[in-house]
Amino acid sequence: MIRLENTTGKRRGRFVVYEYEQDLFGKIHLTVSSGRSGTVQRVEKHSFDSKIDFLIQLDIKLEIKERYNYRMSNR
Repeated sequence: MIRLENTTGKRRGRFVVYEYEQDLFGKIHLTVSSGRSGTVQRVEKHSFDSKIDFLIQLDIKLEIKERYNYRMSNR
């Protein structure tokens, strides 16, 4: 699980959680949830056949969030 939290500006307190898991058939599932202190909603769900596709997509999503001042959280 990767959790990014925004600590600046009007988006302060918002967070994004990336949860990933692999099923018995080798597919990787990525669930993206977003929220603010107590309210969480699932935003996206993706399935990948290869680990390379998963890593590329995850890298792109993390880079986009870093542009909006989201930082890694220790929770």
